[in-house]
Amino acid sequence: MRQVLWSYHTTPYSSPSETPYRLTFVADTVILVEIGEPSLRTIFFEPTTNIENLRAQLDLLQDEREIAHIKEQATKSRATKRYNITIVRRPFKRNGLVLRRSLREKKTNKLTPN
Repeated sequence: MRQVLWSYHTTPYSSPSETPYRLTFVADTVILVEIGEPSLRTIFFEPTTNIENLRAQLDLLQDEREIAHIKEQATKSRATKRYNITIVRRPFKRNGLVLRRSLREKKTNKLTPN
């Protein structure tokens, strides 16, 4: 279960293009493979400069969250616009005729003839 949650929190999403982990904790994640095997990220890690960098990024966290929120809203508005293009609006008039479909019997299922 932990692996599923870890995968969920560290996967970037299309709308904000950020991971939930980064938007919460300011830092990028180090995957387990990078911890076991030497990589540039783990070789050049220095705790003192890391703390300074985290503090600098913490000041910019609110801006990054706002940018992610704006990107998410833009994606939602594009999806809404795309959906609304296919909708044909038909206003109803008072005392107008409307097609009403009769309700099917209770004993119908997907195998009964129409």
